[in-house]
Amino acid sequence: MIPSSGTEIHDQNLSFFAEYNRATPIGQITAGLRYEDVFWDYFRDGLRDDELSRSYAQWFPALTYSNRFGNVQLQMSYSVKTVRPAYWQMGSNIFYANRYTMQTGNPFLKPTTLHDVSLMSSWRFLQLAVSWKQEKNAIIQWAEQLEDNPAVTLLSNINIRQIPSLSAFLTASPKVGIWSPQASIGFTAQRLEMEIRGEQVQMSRPMPIASFNNSFTLPKGFLVTLDSRFQGKGFHQNFRTTRNQYIVDAGITKSFFEEKLSLTLKGHDLFHGRKMGIFAFNDRLDIFQYSEWDSRELELTVRYKFNATKNRYKGNGAGDREISRMSN
Repeated sequence: MIPSSGTEIHDQNLSFFAEYNRATPIGQITAGLRYEDVFWDYFRDGLRDDELSRSYAQWFPALTYSNRFGNVQLQMSYSVKTVRPAYWQMGSNIFYANRYTMQTGNPFLKPTTLHDVSLMSSWRFLQLAVSWKQEKNAIIQWAEQLEDNPAVTLLSNINIRQIPSLSAFLTASPKVGIWSPQASIGFTAQRLEMEIRGEQVQMSRPMPIASFNNSFTLPKGFLVTLDSRFQGKGFHQNFRTTRNQYIVDAGITKSFFEEKLSLTLKGHDLFHGRKMGIFAFNDRLDIFQYSEWDSRELELTVRYKFNATKNRYKGNGAGDREISRMSN
């Protein structure tokens, strides 16, 4: 029997942002500073819980340097952001999955602070992107057994101290006659070690990622595309992917009336490669999940371009992050 419960979270945000740009003899420098004041009231069964109600006052700096050295463009940046848990991750309600599995939130979750140092460079048709990230108070999914019934698993989320990670990608986008290929290869690698059943387990295997997209511009308004992407085995947080994934899409587009009307026929996942195996490490329980999607499909799209009007709104959607927290 799962007891009834009700949870409400009232969230108020106040923020300010300032930015300074300056062109110097050594390049363009941009410095920014954002201040956020967040008030968070947690109600359980209609009563405010002072222990779980919190407030956060944080400063988030950002710094960018960019310059051109002949044919080489260079940009380096550093930023600090916060990633707040989704509202469902903080609720105390218990959801029943089956007789052996239940899921609940964790009202003690803290926001994740993300430090990001990135380097981007381009030369002719080559682009290089390197990023180092440090997630403090990273949120991961965690499974535990109920104390009064060890046969039942309770899924929730917890904070761990930090997850540093490195990603690097090299992309080539040449143009050869009617052929416009784009090839990308790289990896993501985290550095994480967790204690599992009294032993230290390394979760730092890099995950290779590659893509090869092609478009062919043909006479009489035809455009043919052939795209492929690959994701290899590796770690993400306390999850290890156990299968390589290779997906191929193909399509053809025909344009009419000076490209105002276009018809696109596209085939998705032609070789049914969207299959995934995940192994989740937990304290006293390991979870293996194999997923196979019915992802092969044929898509027909008809587009017509009317006279477009310019959007006078210049904002970026101040409430988008909060809306995503409700839907994630």
